[in-house]
Amino acid sequence: MPQPDTRLLQRTGITHTLARAVSSYSLVVLTAPMGYGKTTAARELLRQLGHRIFYLTVSPGLNTAMYLWDRACGQLAAQGSEMAPILQRLGFPADTIQLHRTLQYGREYLAGRPTLLVIDDYHYVESPGIHGLIEAMVREDIPGLRLLLISREKPPLPLEDLCLKGRATQFDSGLLCFTQEEASLFFQLHGITSKAVADDAWAFSEGWPAALWLGLQNYQTHGVVATTRNVNGLLESAVFSRYSDEEKRLLLQLSHLTDFTPRQAATISSDGAAPRLLAALQEKNTFLNYDPVTDSYRPHSLFKGFLTTVLSHGSDPVCSSIDRNALWRRTGQWFAAEGDFLQAVRAFAVAGTEEDLLQILQIFEQPGDGLLVMFDPEGTARICQSIPWTVRFRCPIGHLAFIYHYMSRVSINAALPLLAEAETRFAAEQSLSPDMKRRIQGEIALIHGIDTFNDLFAMRVAHKKAHALLQGRSFISHRRLIWTFGSPHAGFLYVREAGSYRELVELVEKDLHYYQDLSDGCSMGGQDLFRAELLLEQGIFKKVESHIMKAVYRASGKDQLSTIIGANFTLARLGLARGEGKAALTQLHDLAPQVDKWGNPLLANSLDMSIGYIAACCGLCDSIPRWLRDGDMTAKRSFYQGATFARVVFGKALMLKKDWVTLEALAQDIPAQFGPHPSLFGHIHALTLEAIAAFHLYGLEEGAACMRRAVELARPDGIDLTIGEYGRHAQPMLKHLAARHPKDAFLNTLARHARLYAQMTGSSRREAETPALTERETLLLSLAAQGKNNVEIAGHLGVSLAAVKKSFSGIYRKLRVRGRAEAVSKAQE
Repeated sequence: MPQPDTRLLQRTGITHTLARAVSSYSLVVLTAPMGYGKTTAARELLRQLGHRIFYLTVSPGLNTAMYLWDRACGQLAAQGSEMAPILQRLGFPADTIQLHRTLQYGREYLAGRPTLLVIDDYHYVESPGIHGLIEAMVREDIPGLRLLLISREKPPLPLEDLCLKGRATQFDSGLLCFTQEEASLFFQLHGITSKAVADDAWAFSEGWPAALWLGLQNYQTHGVVATTRNVNGLLESAVFSRYSDEEKRLLLQLSHLTDFTPRQAATISSDGAAPRLLAALQEKNTFLNYDPVTDSYRPHSLFKGFLTTVLSHGSDPVCSSIDRNALWRRTGQWFAAEGDFLQAVRAFAVAGTEEDLLQILQIFEQPGDGLLVMFDPEGTARICQSIPWTVRFRCPIGHLAFIYHYMSRVSINAALPLLAEAETRFAAEQSLSPDMKRRIQGEIALIHGIDTFNDLFAMRVAHKKAHALLQGRSFISHRRLIWTFGSPHAGFLYVREAGSYRELVELVEKDLHYYQDLSDGCSMGGQDLFRAELLLEQGIFKKVESHIMKAVYRASGKDQLSTIIGANFTLARLGLARGEGKAALTQLHDLAPQVDKWGNPLLANSLDMSIGYIAACCGLCDSIPRWLRDGDMTAKRSFYQGATFARVVFGKALMLKKDWVTLEALAQDIPAQFGPHPSLFGHIHALTLEAIAAFHLYGLEEGAACMRRAVELARPDGIDLTIGEYGRHAQPMLKHLAARHPKDAFLNTLARHARLYAQMTGSSRREAETPALTERETLLLSLAAQGKNNVEIAGHLGVSLAAVKKSFSGIYRKLRVRGRAEAVSKAQE
């Protein structure tokens, strides 16, 4: 905890006011212009509180939500937050689904641990997503969590509404202005007892703390409070002019940084004496603050702005000894070594020489997930496209890696012209060796595979060509990609036309290895998963389980969790077909800890879809994850390629809720979601859902006519289970069609499957009712319902905190919920 600064006037009134506000409101906002001591007031407050404290600072210029989230997680981790790695893996909660998960993690993590999160320089936040997240956190009213925002201006939050609801309060510069009496006490603290001098300084400053302090410095140096209201002039005469050339040079070389550690300062300034100089400067300059928790210095915004102006105008003789290009180059090298590639790219771009720009492409050339493109798509694209082709010819793979990440993560259409230009220029460039041109052609072939998404026959051509040219290994693809795009059913994603299913599976078994070689194992286990799905759909159950086991084994060797989720979903459907609905649902819930450990929202969404699908087949509407049950499809972090499967699960939920009008509209809209990437299974599901809605809205004949279209799409591939899983909802129409065509073996098989699922749904509903809780588990939930946290529950029961957490995990599995609030609600029901 920071210790009091003996040079500062202890303004206890401000501290007490802020302390009362923090104890009473979820959000406290402190706004004032530069130089009013907002940060100083906050740090004095922190010394008085018994809260666990995390202090975040926002830097100017980098304002995308994902990047700010990533940097904030890094700051939290540096301050010892156990939750930071989980939040970093989850990524910024850009959709309702992920926001719900993030807030739920927060509730569980903060239980019984009063925590204050301070966000300094909040005025630099320009992302609406961050503002929305702050608002959601405040409205959620997480017990024990308090937020303090420090800003130069009023943040774009609905503060009036939050204040009216008793969730927030705000203070402005009026809280921080020095009174005439405080100004006199402040001057006495620094050995100046003349009240007249203090009164002159107060009148000059009009209560502005920074100007008051500068007046003090000017009086100590020149014997007058001030001759000008120009702040930069005061900083020059009262502060900067008193430094040695060595100190000036160090400060000017660090003026482009918002904050810095001693080691960082030494590296970027190329001055080994930097740590010693900074310590000395901090002792005599209150415009340079030191945070012992993060071991970092942060110059006051006024002082930083002054230093930046001096360096840019070269107004001090010391400036002539500073090589600015070299300074920015060392800055880029520092951030690159620390893994902050977006800051590195920007610094190298400012340095601007060909060697600096080359280092940008070399960053992309390194294996990675291309997150820096997602952090700032427009800025990164602008920098990369401004790099001269003479430089791009020196690092062609780096340039292609940028295009690859931009195409796969931002926009296919925007990236295609870039790819076409690169292909033409690299082919014509004579300085490139034949071997390099071969590698370039191979990577371009691989990138073209993205443009042929879900056409496995076209993708096979691209991947086979890339495999031959690259001799089996790409330099820009990797195993961390999610080849299922969030869909737990591979066939749903990749089977395009009726009658092609078996041929597609054989193609996968024969040729998927090309892509797996290129990407170091992405989609490993996919061959067995595709085959298992086909066998299951056709009702050939005997071999399904062995293929699933092989898929999981092979996927585990390459960390392919997306394959493992698909395999467990197929295994759950197999259990469902055998009448084991409860076990099928339980095994999916048992996969949750493994998925949560990865913290990838796309994979978590995929597991939710699996759970929702099986729960719907069991007739358990309340067990469908809420976002799917409510049809919240605002998942901006979900791949559009896999999003249609979520709509199918939503359709099943509507079916259970008997909302036939909405179901009909949804079913008719589903095909439009495919865009240029048709889905056979998607059409079958859509037609089946539409048939069920039509049956209830318009009668048997209307429903049967629509069901007939679904049957005809499923017939060429012998797809039995997808329609059969609709059970009692599809049974009347299938029975009607089978009676009309008694010799149609396929129709009779579908009708039989629907009848079996109809019978199983009833029994599964009974067997899958909420399992009985033990007496201890009931007591735990009772205490939780009273608002007690884990620490309090452990004390009440006389058990360890670990035992309480383990018990709650067991309760969540039994009740098939993801958190405490849902568990309490479901138990009460």
